[in-house]
Amino acid sequence: MRYINFMPAAAIVMAVTSCSEKPRMELETYTVEPTSMSEIVTATGTMESVTSVDVGTQVTGIIDKLYVDYNDTVTKGQLLAEIEKTLLDSELKSADASMASAKANYEYAKKNYERDKALHDEQLISDYEFQTSKKDFDVARLSYEKTQADRVRAAKNLNYAEIYSPIDGIVVSREVEVGQTVVSSMNVANLYVIADLDNMQVVGAVDEADIGQVKVGQHVTFTVDSYPDDTFDGTVTQVRINPTTTNNVVTYEVIVGAANPEHKLIPGMTANLTIYTLELNDVTAVPLKALKFQPTPAGEDDKLPQPKPLSEPGKHTLWVVRGNDLVQTDVELGVSNSVYQQIKTGLKPGDKVALQYHLQMMQPQKEGQVKRIRSCPNLRVPTERDKTMPKEIIRLDNIKRYFKVGDETVKALRGVSFTIYEGEFVTIMGTSGSGKSTLLNTLGCLDTPTSGEYYLDGIPVRGMGKNERAKIRNRKIGFIFQNYNLLPKTTSLENVELPLLYNSSVSAKERAQRAERCLREVGLGERLYHKSNQMSGGQQQRVAIARALVNNPVILLADEATGNLDTRTSFSILTLFQRLYKEGKTIIFVTHNPEIALYSSRNITLRDGHIVSDEYNNDIQSAEEVYRNLPAEND
Repeated sequence: MRYINFMPAAAIVMAVTSCSEKPRMELETYTVEPTSMSEIVTATGTMESVTSVDVGTQVTGIIDKLYVDYNDTVTKGQLLAEIEKTLLDSELKSADASMASAKANYEYAKKNYERDKALHDEQLISDYEFQTSKKDFDVARLSYEKTQADRVRAAKNLNYAEIYSPIDGIVVSREVEVGQTVVSSMNVANLYVIADLDNMQVVGAVDEADIGQVKVGQHVTFTVDSYPDDTFDGTVTQVRINPTTTNNVVTYEVIVGAANPEHKLIPGMTANLTIYTLELNDVTAVPLKALKFQPTPAGEDDKLPQPKPLSEPGKHTLWVVRGNDLVQTDVELGVSNSVYQQIKTGLKPGDKVALQYHLQMMQPQKEGQVKRIRSCPNLRVPTERDKTMPKEIIRLDNIKRYFKVGDETVKALRGVSFTIYEGEFVTIMGTSGSGKSTLLNTLGCLDTPTSGEYYLDGIPVRGMGKNERAKIRNRKIGFIFQNYNLLPKTTSLENVELPLLYNSSVSAKERAQRAERCLREVGLGERLYHKSNQMSGGQQQRVAIARALVNNPVILLADEATGNLDTRTSFSILTLFQRLYKEGKTIIFVTHNPEIALYSSRNITLRDGHIVSDEYNNDIQSAEEVYRNLPAEND
């Protein structure tokens, strides 16, 4: 699964009018500053030691002594165990005796041969007698050589009764007990497993859609469930091209090497990998939509910056605001991700790049004050019953979440408490670092708080294990992501069916029926069999909303669901959310955009891990009305 991270400094001007006012056009700009770009691929994997040795025995016998046990640290050449030596010692003595006897026979036969050879040379004995003497000598010589080899083997076997460590490491497994008989056969009888825990590796499974982005040498961070507050660093050391197919899902193994000086990482742990396929610091970058911007003709609106086109523009240009002019500027492009484009030359810090025109959405107001303006028709306005609904969907009691980063403790959530009732449409807002991403992970059962209690539909979540949390996520929560997270090679219908695959109580026929019904509800009845790459961003987000609805969850959890969409498409999606709210769905919309608060029934604002405001909105604006007043896009 791939995600995009970007930490920009942008100036975005947005405002709202009431339904009856004529909308005004305004230019949205982006202020250029040195910033950081990254693109990541996520995967899971299993911890292994880079070097792990099965220590066995090459002889049969009874274990006499064991000198090390589980978790003992051993050095190369250290004595680990002994096998009872009585039989092996007697075999060596027998081999010595056999060799001595064979040596005597050999020396006797050798003297006879040498005497008979001299006589044969003088023709004093027959050929038959000489050949017999030579044969006896050859047999004695071979017998003596055999007993010498038998003696070497017996001595070796006696040495094998003492088992030594082949490497420096830690005993991670002991397979035998004192008094146990071990039998050497075609397979070596294992006594211990010794691993070098100083150097570990993760064998990760990366989806086929992402494997092309992963390269050797890329930086990786990962976490393990045993140490949820720690983040470990690693490097991609190998990308294996042999595919693994499970339930028609193709993955590839990626090996990530990691130092383990504190021995916190042990074999078998599950690691959650974040592979940085793109990491750039202090670069100039702009949103991709800046490259598509086209200005209005000069003189059409003298309140907007007037375009000054180049006489011979280059291959790539941007429009930069300079005073009251909108100047076309040649730029050189660098790398990009799915949201932002690096600019190598042509821009400098402080430049304001034009992004798009949009309607003014807010009247002038005092700083920090939310302007409540006249509501629009046909929207459900929250009543006193909404504020005191008896059925709680979500309740947080003094939730705290702390992370350990080096020697510093980061307090992401500092005692957050609130209750969300059935049928509310709640926005959770906050700037970067406010704690809203951590809160989102907590609400989505993706993370466990350090302390406090979380109840989802009356069920306490904090004490649940990993599998229990996965089950409640599937049954109770419908997720909607900024980047849609659709499977790229599957149809809309198949994408929406996906959550139901993990529900054994739903048949294949019912699964297809429910998925089709949800797609029709979000206006995609004509695109059931279109794939993701055949749909616009707004259509893909509608598929994601249908997927979130298909399990009939108690709550819809939207993470910046309009963040990657243009203004017109954003209001189309907001209109759909308002329709779902009017139908009684419970919705949480996590965003950094305060404009969204005008279209929801309740607004919670975070700052530095605290709730600084929690207000009901008695004048909900109509997203549908704004959408109808927006000019249609012309390609």
